[in-house]
Formats: sequence, structure tokens, C-alpha cells
Amino acid sequence: DLTGTPAPGGLILSRPEIMVQLDDGRVVHVANPFRGSASPMELLARSSDVRRRILSFSSIFDLGSLRCTCKFFRGSLEDEKLWGDLMVEDARNPRKAGGTLRKAARRIFRGIQRETGAALSPGWLSKFSARLQGYHAARRFWKRVSSTISPRVVCSLRRPAPARDLDLVEEALGKPMPIQVRSSLMVFNGQEVEGPRQGIIHGMPLLSAAQMREELRWRPDLKEAGLLPLTAKAGIQQIVCRVSDEKILLLEGHQRLVRGSSYFQ
Repeated sequence: DLTGTPAPGGLILSRPEIMVQLDDGRVVHVANPFRGSASPMELLARSSDVRRRILSFSSIFDLGSLRCTCKFFRGSLEDEKLWGDLMVEDARNPRKAGGTLRKAARRIFRGIQRETGAALSPGWLSKFSARLQGYHAARRFWKRVSSTISPRVVCSLRRPAPARDLDLVEEALGKPMPIQVRSSLMVFNGQEVEGPRQGIIHGMPLLSAAQMREELRWRPDLKEAGLLPLTAKAGIQQIVCRVSDEKILLLEGHQRLVRGSSYFQ
């Protein structure tokens, strides 16, 4: 019992049916309110088109919050197309207001686009989620560390690594970097120190992404062993990350001593 033409995207409530007009002009049947005792909201929830339409007005961080708090939309929040459309729209507006985390989300998304292509291959959302969580953990880690070290050492930490440098490290390594190491470089890109024994880890300075790439280039033994250098060498000692299990090792001559189960430990 429809009369008139609704506005694009408008919701039509009729009796005995509930209909929704999509952006392309199609009118879609949602549910029959006489079936069972479901509420109008539950009836609308049975249509994936309706859920996607409602969620399309959210930001990427709103979606993350809904996933943690709202059972009603939880199933729809795994929709890679929904996330892809929102991220593409967000990436088109680089000057749009947003904090550090939002800017990092854009960087991570653009990096995944470079890896998978503009079409975004299946599974990209899991990779995006893992990297964004890793970046958030890296920020908390460095905030805690910065409160325990001297201002001089804090000032020696470089600005975030360019996305291109991160890609070149993975190209030299021949495999993806551990997420925690990559995330840390997105917060601080190593150290700029003057003089010996001024590094943050037992006097050994953290390497930048570009320096990691050079180390892998001139020391093929590290690449063959699946080791990613994290600090410059100090005598016979150097801190590295074993890519296979992300454990932190101390190289001391020919010895490999485990010093941590993860970068943020």
C-alpha cells in the first residue's frame, strides 16, 4: 500500500509490510511485522541491506566501538565491503580532522592497498585490524618507556618512519616484518645519537627502517637466519628479532640468547 515516491535512501513504513528504498532506487521488502512477536528493530535487522545502510553513516572508530558493545550489529561488522567503502572515503580526505590514531589508520589502510591492490583482496580486514591494534599497543609502550628515560634520550628518538621505508625493509627481509616491530617504527623511527654507548638498550641505539634495510643488505647471514636487526652493534653484541616467532635475541658472537618473548615485553 505504497503511495508517492520517497526520497532516495528513505525508509517507508507501511502496513502490513516494512520496505526500504535503496540508493539505486530499488524498493526492498524487509520483513512481515505479523510474523512472531519481534520488535520493529529486530525485523529491520533481518535485512543485511538495512544494517549496512545504517552502519555506512558511522566512522571507522564508531564501527570498532560497536563491535565491542553492540550485539545487534556485531555480525554486520565483519563486512569487508562496508569497512572498505568507509576507509576509501576516509582516505580521500587526508585533511579531515582526526587524531594520531586516525592518521595511523589511514597510513595502514593505504599500505594494505599497495600490497593487495585497489580491489582489496579477501582477508584484508584482519590484517588491517591486527596492524591498527599493534600501533595502539606501540603508542602505549613508548608512552610508558618515555616516562622512565631521560629527556636527552627521548629527544634522540626519530619521527615515524615513512611508509616506503617500511615496505623496503620487508622487501629486503623477504617476508613481512613482525607487527610489533613495524608498529614501533610507525611511532619512533629509531634513534639519532652522537657518540658511543648512548643508545636506549644497553648503550646500543635503535636502528631506523632505512638502517635495518642496509644491515640486511650487507649482512646476508641475518636474512638467511630470519633475523631482523633492531639495534646497532656494540662490539660483538646486537639486539635482533627472530621473525618466525617474534622473540627478541641478543647476538653475542656466535651465541643467540633469548632476551624477551616479544618486542613490547
